[in-house]
Amino acid sequence: MSEQEIIAIERACERLVVDFAYFGDRREYASLGALFTENGTMIRPTGNVLSGPESIVRSYMSTPAERITRQLIRPGE
Repeated sequence: MSEQEIIAIERACERLVVDFAYFGDRREYASLGALFTENGTMIRPTGNVLSGPESIVRSYMSTPAERITRQLIRPGE
């Protein structure tokens, strides 16, 4: 694998993290769900395992409207 390919993969991973935080904070749950493949799995901080975009979107849509989130993303080391 070339250095350019590695950089492109790293950039795509960074973009995924940033997009996830952005869509979650803005409550754009359909866009957040679209970041996952049909067999994508997510484990919530509560320990709930969510499988697939629909399950992930449903979970996020159940978040209380008064809850405000802001993601802090620390660069990798």
